Parts: sequence; C-alpha cells; structure tokens
Amino acid sequence: FDASGGGDHRQALDLRRELCDPVNEGNDLRWLSGLLMPMGECADAWRYGQEALLTLDTLPPCRELAWAHLNLCQLSAYDQRGTRSAEEHAQRAIAIAEQINCPEVSWQAHFHLAAAKYVCGDAQDRAWADMERARSGARQAGLVDTASFLTMQAAWLAAPQRDDLRVAAMVDELEAEVEDREVFGF
Repeated sequence: FDASGGGDHRQALDLRRELCDPVNEGNDLRWLSGLLMPMGECADAWRYGQEALLTLDTLPPCRELAWAHLNLCQLSAYDQRGTRSAEEHAQRAIAIAEQINCPEVSWQAHFHLAAAKYVCGDAQDRAWADMERARSGARQAGLVDTASFLTMQAAWLAAPQRDDLRVAAMVDELEAEVEDREVFGF
C-alpha cells in the first residue's frame, strides 16, 4: 500500500468526485486517514483527514462530518499534537453528534480528548478519569463494542506511559468482556 501517490485509493476518490458524491468521498478520505496512522504514515493521515473535513464541512451536519472531526481528534491524540487540536475537533464532533443523535461519536470524542491530555502529560490522573467516564458512558448507552474498543485503546495508550497498573486493569477488563460476550476479535 503506497499512500504517497497514485494507486487505487486515488482512483476510487476520483470516481466519487465524478459522481458528485461529497458525503462518501469525505467518508472514504476519513477511512483512508484512519488506516494510515497505525501504518506510520502520519503526514498522509493528517493530509487525508483534513481533506475529508474540507470535503464534508460544506454540507449540513451529518454523521460523516462528525466522524471526520472525531478522526482529527484521534490523530491529535495519537500523533501527540497537543490538546488544542484535539479539543477543537472533539467539541465539533460532540456538537454535531448531539445534533444528529450519534452517541458513539460523542463518547469517542470525549474519550480521545481525554486521551490526548493523557499522552501529552496534561493532568494525567484527571485525563484518565475522563477516559474512564467516556468508556463507562458508552457502555451505559448500550455501545458495548465501542466501550470494548475504548478499553483496548486505554491499555494501548497507557503502555508507553509505563503505567503498568492501568494497562493490566484494562487488559483484565477487556479479557473479561471478550470471554463474557464471546467476541474474540479483541
């Protein structure tokens, strides 16, 4: 997979443009952005994430726009760009999510804003408590898969901080959730 130029992903995006389908074009850009970050393609992840936002930002509030802001909030946390960017995009994602009734985006935005604060060293205990509240909120809202995903993310974020007790607690919790629900993908 070569994110830097040409390729199938560009052709697919060009087809979306030809079809005058900005919603799916923006959503495809967001998905591409989200796939590139874990592959270490941070600059391209940001570029496609921002392109997704530009594509969707001209449309009325919609699920795809909320997810595009969430994506940039997540990138801010994982790329340790500081809390300002994460907060800006989290607030926009939450506002849109509340407007269109999309609680999954809202809880994830709350979590990833707290995650950005946690990894950037801003009041880590308070940030962790905010991450916990978001995970709990997602679970109470019936978003069990989202809560499990956020539990996995919490462990992943705590590991480089050498926060062994929190990593162990999250892994134990995730293991119990997986066994209880027989969802072994996590």
